[in-house]
Amino acid sequence: MMISAELVQTEEEFKKLQSRWDDLLEKSTSSSIFLTWEWLFTWWSHYQQKRKLFLVLFWEGKELVGIAPLLQGKEGRGGIKVQTLRFLGSDGPACSEFLDLIIAPGYEIKVYQRMVNFLQEYNFAWDRVVLNPISMEGSHIHHLHRLLSQAYLAELEKTIMCPYVKLPTDWSQFLAGLSPSFRQQVRASVRKFENQTRIQYIPDAQDVFSVCMLVDTLSNLNRQRMEQKGIDSTLKSSSFCRFLSDALEQFQSRGWLGCSLLQKEQQILAIIFNFQYAKKIWYYQAGFLPEYASFRPGTLLFAWTIQEAIEKGFLEYDFLRGEEQYKYRWGSTNRPAMAFHLYNRKIFPHMICYFRKARTWLSGSL
Repeated sequence: MMISAELVQTEEEFKKLQSRWDDLLEKSTSSSIFLTWEWLFTWWSHYQQKRKLFLVLFWEGKELVGIAPLLQGKEGRGGIKVQTLRFLGSDGPACSEFLDLIIAPGYEIKVYQRMVNFLQEYNFAWDRVVLNPISMEGSHIHHLHRLLSQAYLAELEKTIMCPYVKLPTDWSQFLAGLSPSFRQQVRASVRKFENQTRIQYIPDAQDVFSVCMLVDTLSNLNRQRMEQKGIDSTLKSSSFCRFLSDALEQFQSRGWLGCSLLQKEQQILAIIFNFQYAKKIWYYQAGFLPEYASFRPGTLLFAWTIQEAIEKGFLEYDFLRGEEQYKYRWGSTNRPAMAFHLYNRKIFPHMICYFRKARTWLSGSL
């Protein structure tokens, strides 16, 4: 049976897709928490600006077998603006990771072939397509690259590294995989905590406190920690915190939110947010009071989060983007992410392409 394509451009139609969307995602090899309807619809509600929805649905008869979660908007620099298609959730401060087309298993080639035909049919609607960040594991985006390279200027490149840890079935086995010095540090931090009584560890804090209050606490602690390090915190933005509260309330209702904290009397000293989805734990953000750094609150919260994940049978702890040194102390290896760039056969899109290549070359040669 032929695969048909349908373009969805209204928020009302997007809203009606929730059940079908999440059902398809659960079956897909691209099962990222950041591709859930809950995350992307909330992101769109907060960050659509002057852009338009450009969701492409792929059907085999009455069965939804694929979704290209895109938006359409004018982008560019130096007075050159081109009509761009990109993933929902892929810009702004939200840090959406591992975006992709959502495709039912076994339909990858058919859907990508239909996507090529669709882009050719809607040639007037785009000057370039930017799809990132896409995981190099599980994605079939190379099929789209190969097919479109025959008619357009198409590029596929590695971009960022995303550290992650494969989890064993036993906590002691996990500890044995750490370096001797860091393993000793983890055990010493836990002993120090156990030998005091004033500070409490509260797992599943999302079941004790409101999501809004927890996000406000995260914002406050993260900002203090980042200011101490001389880094700008995305959590100082009130609009971002509103988005995060709305998204995490959705996650809480689905059982996808995990939050743990350290509390001394009525004061929260440290907090960590994780997402639980597709047998993985996805680390999102954390923060702690700088004056408690010697207590190693980050080490404690990561240790207990990972230990609980192992006990619950999760298979992976994903630190997401960024090659900060602390992630590798936990035994992380890198998962590369890719970006796919496609340029229409017009002069301005090609100028954008050459400007981007020149900038990349110059930054690499300096």
